[in-house]
Amino acid sequence: MMNKLTSRNFRALRLSLSIAVAAAIAGCAVGPEYQRPALELPSAYPAVPANATAVTTSPSEAVTGKWWSVFKYPILDRVMDEALTNNLDLVVAAARITEAQAQLGLATSDQVPTVYASASRERNRNSASSIRSAPGQPLESTTNRIALNVSYEIDFWGKYRRATEAARADLLSVEANRDALRLTMTTQVVQGYFNLLAIDAQIVVAEEGIRRGQEGLSMQKKRFDAGVISEYDYQPKNGSWPIK
Repeated sequence: MMNKLTSRNFRALRLSLSIAVAAAIAGCAVGPEYQRPALELPSAYPAVPANATAVTTSPSEAVTGKWWSVFKYPILDRVMDEALTNNLDLVVAAARITEAQAQLGLATSDQVPTVYASASRERNRNSASSIRSAPGQPLESTTNRIALNVSYEIDFWGKYRRATEAARADLLSVEANRDALRLTMTTQVVQGYFNLLAIDAQIVVAEEGIRRGQEGLSMQKKRFDAGVISEYDYQPKNGSWPIK
């Protein structure tokens, strides 16, 4: 009876140890594999007018492309090119993208074998005494050596796979920040340009109003001098003086 209990306890202990080891191995694994969640997006927006034209460019092309060229203003194109070239924030964003690409390359390189190659060449000259003791031995000898070392670490726990995924996500984040910065800057330039056009149009309207006012004043002056209108009709109304 005692042997039976001991055997049962041993089997139970072995089963418990097996479960504990399996749980420890599962806990050491890094993961699981990331999958982007599915998003239910509408195929079309209900507020789109019936006569609206379809967009032929993708959202990324709309951000990184010259979307302002649809306005057909050559001056705006030149101003935008100058703004994109001299914007320091975009220069910093481009440098960060280069850094993130380098980090991704380093993380990816850990998943591939590392190969080291080395080569050497030695040239030796024997002494006269050694030649006399060993006839037939050359006076000079050359030794060439080539070594090739290959090392590879098995990514058993997924450490390097997760590091590569993190580096790729960082790169995508930096690129998204660059695109957002570029879109914000180009939008501000376009808004400023059209605000300037609106101000120019207002100046033209104001100048046209001044010109018409001066013509009207000149006509009233001639009518007053000819006695067609009285001095009361010629004098300015509401306390304002005519433009001279």
